[in-house]
Amino acid sequence: MLKLRIIGTAAEVEQAVAALRQVLDVDEVSGAYGSRTPDKIRVYVEASPRGPVRVTAERVSDAPTGPGNDPVAQASRRALPPSRPPRRRSH
Repeated sequence: MLKLRIIGTAAEVEQAVAALRQVLDVDEVSGAYGSRTPDKIRVYVEASPRGPVRVTAERVSDAPTGPGNDPVAQASRRALPPSRPPRRRSH
């Protein structure tokens, strides 16, 4: 189950939800909520992938890349907290 927040003008949000319906099984779309920007709204979408999911990444900017400069790698490093070994319980 995916939970998505979409923010934009009413027309942009409507187009985004329509595009999501073409690639995901959309279970629920909330009503429109106000946004910090007066001309924008936000909605929440719950959806499920249709079958197996293949994840790919594209470069998001033309900034110089290299160790520590790749925005995709930086995002993936931030995506999960560092793993820790399980705690040992003393009895």
